[in-house]
Amino acid sequence: MSQPPAPRSCPGIAQTAAHPASGKARVGPGRWVWPLLLAMALGCMVTCWWVWEPSSSVGHFQQLQQWQVELARLHASYPLGLAAAYVAVFTGLTALCLPGCGVLLLLGGATFGLVWGSVLSLVASTAGATFTMLAARHALRPWVASRFGPQLARFQAATSQDGGRSGAQYLLSLRLLPVIPFVPVNLMAGLTGLRTRTFFAVSLVGMLPGTAVYVHAGQALSQVGSLDELWSPSAMGAVALLGVLGVLPLVWRWQAGRAKRLTGPERS
Repeated sequence: MSQPPAPRSCPGIAQTAAHPASGKARVGPGRWVWPLLLAMALGCMVTCWWVWEPSSSVGHFQQLQQWQVELARLHASYPLGLAAAYVAVFTGLTALCLPGCGVLLLLGGATFGLVWGSVLSLVASTAGATFTMLAARHALRPWVASRFGPQLARFQAATSQDGGRSGAQYLLSLRLLPVIPFVPVNLMAGLTGLRTRTFFAVSLVGMLPGTAVYVHAGQALSQVGSLDELWSPSAMGAVALLGVLGVLPLVWRWQAGRAKRLTGPERS
């Protein structure tokens, strides 16, 4: 008796493959991205609304100082718990591209000090940026490609020069001197050949100076009467130094390309 033909898989529907060793079905990255983003969105949207509740500029600054006093009290009683909550909220705001990170940087400096405020803020912002990059790579690729178009093509070309070796240098220059806004860089990086660990490491190094500037300004939050007074001459000097650091990777790339062009004919 002839056997019935095996059922054909329906095109367009993703099939789960069994792991050869354990026999468990492998779940594609897109399956966990959306629940994770949804869970982070619910908590971070509430925090975002709380931080940016409409008020006058003077009232908002006074409210910021009240938060700083409350956070200092919580830090004295629950230092580890507050640090973990700070990192979680900061990571969620960054990953979901929501406003409020600047306020958290100031509060982090006022609460944790320059060193630990910079460390916690830097880890959180880098982790959030990496989550955004991974979401663009595994779940938002069509939207990112249609949204950024020609800008994405230029970004991909810049990160793929020299067989992709210049991608880290280009990303470092954008982190130090953000001529392209923070969120588009995270999204477009997901559609390049940059490895996740390279993106994380370069972002960690590149965002350190800017993070330290904001955290340093936040240390004086309880001692000033307006946000404008936070930007002391030392803080403005740090901003100027940040601009110089941002230009250095571009100068290095230009010099390396120039040396390569000059030595090319000699090697042939």
